[in-house]
Amino acid sequence: MKAACWMPTSFTSRQVWGTPDEARGEGLWYVLSGELEMTVGEETFILGPGDSAHFDQRHLYSVRAAGTEPVKLLWSGTPRIP
Repeated sequence: MKAACWMPTSFTSRQVWGTPDEARGEGLWYVLSGELEMTVGEETFILGPGDSAHFDQRHLYSVRAAGTEPVKLLWSGTPRIP
């Protein structure tokens, strides 16, 4: 599964994605424009154009548009990991 996403500057996800009982797969996020703040576990990263993140989505994570412009990104994920 893959998707091109647009995230308005006011967007903030809830930190409910990736709960261990959901056993999600892996995710790859690639920023095309804007700034994406991503928190995985207890670490926070700011991703800009050309940056990417690849991680096991069974970990708690959240994302938000961090800059003054919307975020455009590509997202690709695998099926759930057993």
